[in-house]
Amino acid sequence: RAVGLTLFDRLLNIESNLFFTINHMADRKELEKYRWLNKMFDSIYVIENGKPTDIIFGTDVIDVELNQKQKNHLKTKGLLTIGDKDEGFYPLVVLAIDAESDKYMVGNVNLSYFWSIYVNGNDVFCVVVDKTKLVFCSDGNEEIKKQAFDDSGSIIDFKTMAEKEPYSVSIKQHEYVGNVWDVFLEPQYGVDSFLILYFVRKKEAFYSYELYKSVFPKALFITLLIVYLLSSVQMRRSLDPLQKLTQGVKNIIAGNYSERVNIQSNNEFESLATSFNNMSSQIESQFVKINTLSKIDRLILSASDIEYIAEVLLEYMPNILPGDHFSLMVISDEASRLALVYYFDDEESKVIKKTNIVLAENEFIELQESTGIIKMDKEDRSYFSIEKIRGCDLFLAYPIHDNEKLLATILIGLESNVKHGEHSYDDIKEISDRAAVAISNAQWEKKLFQQAHFDALTNLPNRYLFKDRLEQAIERAKRNNLNVAVFFLDLDRFKSVNDSLGHAVGDKLLVEVSEVLLKCVRTYDSVSRFGGDEYTIVMSDIPVDQVEEKTEQLANRILTMMSDPITIDQREFFVSPSIGISIFPKDANNFDELLKNADAAMYKAKKLSSGNFQYYQPIQNSEVLEKMQMEVDLRHAVKDEEFELVFQPKLNLRTGKINGVEALIRWHHPEKGLIPPNIFIPVAEETGLIKTIGYWVMKEACAYNKKWQDQDMYLSTAINVSTEQFRHPGFFQKINEILDETNTTATNIELEITESITIDDFVKTSELLEKLRELGFKVCIDDFGTGYSSMTYLQQIPVNKLKIDKYFVDGIAKDSDAASIVSAIIALAHNMNLKVVAEGVEKLEQFQYLNDINCDEVQGYLLSKPLPADDIIEFVESYNKQSEYKVE
Repeated sequence: RAVGLTLFDRLLNIESNLFFTINHMADRKELEKYRWLNKMFDSIYVIENGKPTDIIFGTDVIDVELNQKQKNHLKTKGLLTIGDKDEGFYPLVVLAIDAESDKYMVGNVNLSYFWSIYVNGNDVFCVVVDKTKLVFCSDGNEEIKKQAFDDSGSIIDFKTMAEKEPYSVSIKQHEYVGNVWDVFLEPQYGVDSFLILYFVRKKEAFYSYELYKSVFPKALFITLLIVYLLSSVQMRRSLDPLQKLTQGVKNIIAGNYSERVNIQSNNEFESLATSFNNMSSQIESQFVKINTLSKIDRLILSASDIEYIAEVLLEYMPNILPGDHFSLMVISDEASRLALVYYFDDEESKVIKKTNIVLAENEFIELQESTGIIKMDKEDRSYFSIEKIRGCDLFLAYPIHDNEKLLATILIGLESNVKHGEHSYDDIKEISDRAAVAISNAQWEKKLFQQAHFDALTNLPNRYLFKDRLEQAIERAKRNNLNVAVFFLDLDRFKSVNDSLGHAVGDKLLVEVSEVLLKCVRTYDSVSRFGGDEYTIVMSDIPVDQVEEKTEQLANRILTMMSDPITIDQREFFVSPSIGISIFPKDANNFDELLKNADAAMYKAKKLSSGNFQYYQPIQNSEVLEKMQMEVDLRHAVKDEEFELVFQPKLNLRTGKINGVEALIRWHHPEKGLIPPNIFIPVAEETGLIKTIGYWVMKEACAYNKKWQDQDMYLSTAINVSTEQFRHPGFFQKINEILDETNTTATNIELEITESITIDDFVKTSELLEKLRELGFKVCIDDFGTGYSSMTYLQQIPVNKLKIDKYFVDGIAKDSDAASIVSAIIALAHNMNLKVVAEGVEKLEQFQYLNDINCDEVQGYLLSKPLPADDIIEFVESYNKQSEYKVE
């Protein structure tokens, strides 16, 4: 058979190369390069209508007469035929070039190539064609030929004889036995089969058989002896295993499944014991499974907390499902593909952890559409990150659905693919069915609770849930001797947003404010939307000695974070809240009173100024009298010259010299001493005295500026203008009078106004500022970036300078965002031909950074604290005498 297959393989190779020749007939020189064709063929030529017409190479051309059957065969396959010559066997392979035109390619096969087949040792093979003609023998051709044909010239039926017994021939005085195999060539090459005769020396063929006959009787005797001995031993050794198996059955009947049958005999009894133990384990696992599922049913089917459901499943799933690590992924939001993965961080302590992930779209679709186990041997899904960290190599996921909705997914990690077998689909499905019901119920109850207790717009707790949480915080504070703070917030000027831009924009702004408030509070504090633009916060569990510190920190944090602009639809909004604070038990001991007092404190804060916080204070005569007394004292202070101006120098970073100062007011009360501006300025603004005080500051500053000019000291003097002062109808006339009285030129005076002034009544503000600039005043926007900053307004109002607020300067060295904001403000201001001054520079790193980004001027304690008028001239002269400025 091997010889026959080799000949068949050679025919295929010959046919393939003949196809190659057909494809390259146009280039004879190219064919001459392929020398293997000469080894494979004696000649290749073309015949048409049975006659040679074109010799490709070689000279040995044999006529080929094709019958109709052969021509039909050639339409789809190659043909093997025997050349018509008397000298011997000439195999010819024919392929159709154009069967319709009776044109064919003929390859006269080289006999040396065709018969060069290797055989083992002394073996001999022969080939018979048409079952009658012996055409080749590898050795002993003549001797075989004499024995292969009978007297009539017909070949002996080797195949029939071989079926009866091995056929024998003598070759070179050696007796050979042989067999026959038929190479069936009719389907492929349209020719009768080749018979392959293969002969092996008889001694070699029957060597093992002869050896076996000599050894068999002895081996049989020894075997019977061993069987007898083993049978005797086995009979004695069978009784003990049977007794152990009997006891094992009794244990199962008694319900003791953990007791194992221990038989170590290395025979079928040990296998039977192993099978018995496996059966006992399976029965035990089924009982464990039933008990576990029963526990799961009791624990989770009535639960409404998904985290508790996850904890129960993670605790009991390992008792049913094989695996090393388990997680449960619950879909939180289908639209955003947000999921929450629950897992035990420590398998022994059973402390449940959870982490949020966002599924990729293809991952979500795969889980949603899958109805069975998803198995993978590498972690290529985001939701297997926990199992990957634990060192797993095999990962299984089983999605949990409810009416084709993806609820959750059971995640299993295995540390070894070999250690664990296939998971039971039925076991996982039983758990998933229970989990689907429990999670679906929990989500439905959560949805109902959400609708009843949370605000639909901001998703914050509503006033009902706020009341419940505040009352719980009060009860807890009573038990533990702690305090509770209630914050009541109202957004300043929010009504103007709804009125001007519509409620849709207003709603978006409320949502953004909610996000900011949530970032401000602790995780266990509660933020709620009370209605409209009002919010409430419960700050619970505050130690008694830390009430003021903690509440003030939270209030300042809210005011600071709310000072940043909020962008909605490419429009910036600056929202400032007024905050009222009441404390349990100092201010009240129940929900209604605490809320009422916080609300009252909020209105007090709103009345004072936007963007501040106030604690609730019971209204007493002493407080009213104190405010009235301060008003009287302020009026006397102006009359009795209790105020004093101090001046803080401003350094020009381009020249390295001090070229200006800012005038700042101080109040030296005859009895109370120095009162800071942040104490008396709000009272002055509330009582209307701020205009009187402001004009006093302006007059004094102009007088000092004139005095310095007379001493050849030309310093630009910055004067703060309050909102009430600027809006006063006689403001422009009054400052003209001051200039005349002090004989001061406006070119050396710089007016600092707040950003809010530029927003309110924009047209009138622009007209007034233009008139001031025509007089020669310089105009600076004070505290830029903390209010309603808008580059659009800056382009339209006539200002000369921006002053960056100390809040941003403080953050330069430690906050990259603050540094970026300062850099952006300076770049934008310079593009609009505005100069920039930075206030509150107290550190060398701040100074160096501002100098590097081309800030125009700086002021602050690093340069000098505010100095009295008599000292400022000496300081400026001393500083400006330096050839190069350095800040030590």
